[in-house]
Amino acid sequence: MGTSRWGRGFAVMAAGLVAGAMLPGAAHADDPATGSITGRFTQAGGGKVTVNLWTTAGGSAGQATSDADGDYTFAAIAPGQYKVQFVLPTFGSTLHSQWAHQKLTYSTASVVDVTGGAATEVDDSLISPTGVQLTVTDADTGAPVDDVCVSQYQGGFGGVCGGTGGVFSLPNVQDGAQTLYITSPDGLHASTTASVTVKFGVLAKVAVSVKATAAVTTKVVDKATGDPVPGVCVVALPTVFGSFESDMCQYGDPNYSAADGTVTIGQLAAGSYDLLALPEDGTHGIQWVGAKGGTGIQSKAKQLDVVAGQSAAAPVVDLDPAASITGTIRDADTGEVLWNECASVLPVRPGQGTTQLDPRCGGWSDQTYTISNLGPYAWPVRFGSYDSTDTYGAIWSGNAADRKAATPVQAGIAQPTVADASLHQLGTGLTIAPKTSDGMPYSGYLTVDVFNARTGDFVKEVSYQSTLDGVAAQPVRLRYYAGSAFVNGWYGGVDFATATNVRVNPADPPTVKIALQDN
Repeated sequence: MGTSRWGRGFAVMAAGLVAGAMLPGAAHADDPATGSITGRFTQAGGGKVTVNLWTTAGGSAGQATSDADGDYTFAAIAPGQYKVQFVLPTFGSTLHSQWAHQKLTYSTASVVDVTGGAATEVDDSLISPTGVQLTVTDADTGAPVDDVCVSQYQGGFGGVCGGTGGVFSLPNVQDGAQTLYITSPDGLHASTTASVTVKFGVLAKVAVSVKATAAVTTKVVDKATGDPVPGVCVVALPTVFGSFESDMCQYGDPNYSAADGTVTIGQLAAGSYDLLALPEDGTHGIQWVGAKGGTGIQSKAKQLDVVAGQSAAAPVVDLDPAASITGTIRDADTGEVLWNECASVLPVRPGQGTTQLDPRCGGWSDQTYTISNLGPYAWPVRFGSYDSTDTYGAIWSGNAADRKAATPVQAGIAQPTVADASLHQLGTGLTIAPKTSDGMPYSGYLTVDVFNARTGDFVKEVSYQSTLDGVAAQPVRLRYYAGSAFVNGWYGGVDFATATNVRVNPADPPTVKIALQDN
């Protein structure tokens, strides 16, 4: 364990002076009327343990803490018979303990005789096998997977990384029913969990398979200086992504750039992606990552094609200074300022934005919106609310119906670029008529997400009502949720790509009949 027997003796003597001083009524260590106990507790990887000394009558006779090699001592012990207990930390709140020698209970522990003027040696080692042995394999090939981490805590704290032949050993897992979290630092396998019941002194074996995924690697730097920029969230988004969700940027997740600017975006399904970089330092601006710099238009980003089991290198993320767009949103008919209408550059769901991408709204005093965290590029801007009860029809810059058709607005660095908008109130553009599988009208819980059929962008949510109000004429596709009693799904298909187009038309609103299937 890294200490010679002679070196160990010196360490024991030094520790014994401290331990002996802790015992009530202890004499000097060299008192011939007393004895001592020294020993080493051995476990894989070493580490400190707490050592308790008990009399055969069940009384406490002292406590010591071993060094990192497991060496401990009790000095100046009254002659007699004792039992030695070793207490080990675990990943959980409870403690594991065993007794010399290789025993689980006080009653079965070895009796140690201490005589005056003599040192009694009590060595022990962790009961083996014990803990959890996890075997990880690839879900498709069955090959062992070593490049993952296993932890009893979500997020990987205190875990074990790197296996041998796909086998991971966790010796100090808390007793009882436990969940193990398997994560992939290189992003080439999907995270998963494994359930296991643990009992100290028994080796619990569990196997789990992980799905191969793809990853993208890049580096985030300041464009002017070339210095790395840490703490930047980088998200890989497909061409059609619906809306930006808050869990896409959770600080501390692997898709934040490290101190050296490097970042890995992993656990991606095979396919094509665009990178969106979202600095949070107030100095740099958001960008779609292009082949030679940032852009505000997704279609101009560098498209990355990724394959499961492989990592693809993306262009360096060259961050530019933050720029701004500001303006006023008014009622198109009255000219009244609509301070509760907002502006944004990407589709977001109510309550699902982030600090960087939340829609920016006016207020009672300053009735202008300001988007102040953009890269200095031309951006499509959406004007309007995502509130399902709002009756003002949202538009994109240039009075366009969707993001692809928008006229981009150049964000300004020295001065915010002004982009005003006027919105019309619109009535019902679509009526939803759900029915149960036996043809009865359904009036229970139903939420319908509405997506633009051309861009895939989230448009609005229909919740606790049967009409879609305040949406301009456009083709849409619908995804519905009707609670646990029914199957959730897409109207006319199994996903966005196969769903049926429905034309929103406030002048002549159609009725969509959704047939709910029993779960």
